[in-house]
Amino acid sequence: GKHRKSALKIVREQLQQLNQSRYMTSHVKLNYNLIGPKNSTKVIQKFCKKYTKVHCNLLQHYDEGDEGLTLDNLFNYCADNPTSIVTYMHDKGSFHPSDSNDRMRFMLTRAVFTEECQTLNPNVCNICSARFSFLPHMHFPGNIWTAHCSYIKKLIPPTKFPQAMQNMVNSVQKNYPEFNLDALELDTCPYRVGMGRFAYEHWATSHPDVYPCDVYDGPYRRSYRNLPEKKMLWKANLQYAGWMPQSKFVLSQQDKSTWFCGGGRLHEFMYLYGKLPPSESFVWDQYSKPFKECPHPIQRPTVNSSSFTSEELINWLKQAADDSDESSSSSD
Repeated sequence: GKHRKSALKIVREQLQQLNQSRYMTSHVKLNYNLIGPKNSTKVIQKFCKKYTKVHCNLLQHYDEGDEGLTLDNLFNYCADNPTSIVTYMHDKGSFHPSDSNDRMRFMLTRAVFTEECQTLNPNVCNICSARFSFLPHMHFPGNIWTAHCSYIKKLIPPTKFPQAMQNMVNSVQKNYPEFNLDALELDTCPYRVGMGRFAYEHWATSHPDVYPCDVYDGPYRRSYRNLPEKKMLWKANLQYAGWMPQSKFVLSQQDKSTWFCGGGRLHEFMYLYGKLPPSESFVWDQYSKPFKECPHPIQRPTVNSSSFTSEELINWLKQAADDSDESSSSSD
């Protein structure tokens, strides 16, 4: 129906954008899943031949499904090909056509096929898109990105990630009332921590070893505000996460929750992956100094945190929080 027509129009546009990148040669394989009417396969193959040099390969047809299916394929590919670079994209806006969705999708698709994103040095940046946002959870708005497989293969399998996030939230609500997750009204606003269907948007940046970069040099931050005009050919400028501080991403009172400060970030990393970010991570740079929304800084551990057990991590976090409380009260 109308969704199929909208989706095919978007696929054609994205293939045309892809074709403008000099990295999309005949050696590149475009793997895709088809969710919905099966009779779209021939149209997509026709688009591929007409608009691109890449080889298009249908992985699977599903009558219904979600992003987790394709992310799972990408995750499995990375496990087998850890030196590869992969790009994840989808037909954003096909169910809700709008000028804002068109502008965001065009910006994201342009970003992930730039030279800056397609030639990632994993020691500097292991995942790249138009904009990295700290809030409400760490993510790339729109969830279209290019990443190094050596990083992606470390992640929790994507189809297991929504449940992992649910388990993490349940644990925090039960054991750490000081984070006051109830105030975030997660039953009606699961996007605030990256739960439910929003878990797939959070998945790619959920690991403590993430080194995100972004390339859009304009005023856009998150949501749909300040998006560039649809066909605007802006110049890419590769910048490491943290160049725009977290305070710049605050849109609502809920964005000021203590869960979005250093302690909450570390709790999540610890629960999901059992480790803290490496000492050179942007996470420490962002949260080691107090700012308006997060007055209690976190400090880099002086011991090797990668060897912590989960219990030792919890104890270290609690000690760090107590120390920051004491230092703030003594300075008042």
